Amino acid sequence: MRIAAWTLLLLSLLFPPTVGAQNLEDSRKTLQEVQARIEAATRALSDKQASARSLEKELKAVEADLAKLNRQIGELERRDRELGTQIHNREREAKAARDRVEQMRKLVDRRLVALYKEGEAGPMSILFSSRSPAHMAEEYDYMARVLTHDRQLLNDFRKLVVEAEAARARLEASRAEQRAVLAGVKESRAVAQEATQLKSRLLARTRQEATSLDKQVRELREQAAELAKLVKKLESEKSRGYTGGGVFSSLKGRLPWPVKGPVILGYGPQTHPELGTTFDSQGIEIGVTGDVPVKAVAEGRVVFANWFKGYGNLLILDHGDGYHTLYAHSARLIKAVGDVVKQGEPIAQAGLPGVRGIYFEVRRGGAPQDPRAWLGRP
Repeated sequence: MRIAAWTLLLLSLLFPPTVGAQNLEDSRKTLQEVQARIEAATRALSDKQASARSLEKELKAVEADLAKLNRQIGELERRDRELGTQIHNREREAKAARDRVEQMRKLVDRRLVALYKEGEAGPMSILFSSRSPAHMAEEYDYMARVLTHDRQLLNDFRKLVVEAEAARARLEASRAEQRAVLAGVKESRAVAQEATQLKSRLLARTRQEATSLDKQVRELREQAAELAKLVKKLESEKSRGYTGGGVFSSLKGRLPWPVKGPVILGYGPQTHPELGTTFDSQGIEIGVTGDVPVKAVAEGRVVFANWFKGYGNLLILDHGDGYHTLYAHSARLIKAVGDVVKQGEPIAQAGLPGVRGIYFEVRRGGAPQDPRAWLGRP
């Protein structure tokens, strides 16, 4: 698309005297078109920069949410560890209480047995015992009260077991609830991390597109500046023209292709594959690989043959009657300015490193023509 503006300028600069005034007007028109493209690219750049700022803001918000979720997860995990410790302590307490219950139960059993034996002896033990009946009755009563006390302790320990187990159950329930909350927060964090990664990729792509647009704007401004200089130069120069030929118009639809290959860039409105911006292509790009010859589509005279920034080696043929053809992205030029060439004669070599083919234009009076309408069957 960048070639379009420059080729019109070059054609305007090199056209014959009969169309010189028209070329000057074309150049002025081209300058206006370049300025319009600068404005469009600047607007697109502004939109991209605004998108980048918006994405940066959204990314910061997501990162803040992510940090908050991380803190929440850290607090929940800390609380989970505390609950684990409390549950463990309750289990220890319950086990200790159960052990005490078992010990106390055995003690009570032994005392019950002793008391039973004491009672079972009955009157005989009073007769044959060295102790007095009063003393024996006192001991029996004492054993009974001890046993009652032991039973009370046994019940108390059993209550402790029940309470410890109940406390442990409550802690387990609380831990289960908290772990459910923790799982939900972790799921939210995974979503936030995914959103962060997505927005980071979008931001990187938007910044890259903004950088490309910024470069495009700078290049267009440089072109506009150069174009303005050349317009001034054109106003003070007389152009030269090719007076031979005169049959170019009769070859419409029958011109041979400059190189054989597929059309990889069409004529007219196109969309930039990376930036998504639209532009008007005023020629076509024919895909070709290797060092193949680029041939003149009709007889004419070379009016421009030189390296041109951004377009490689550029050659323009004047076919008379205001018709010109342009061949860009050549690896090497064979003809020089002033050379007269025949139809099908090699004028350049394809194969410029970093490009996909040859760029080709047809113009009449500086106005771009659809090359496919002029070329014959491939």
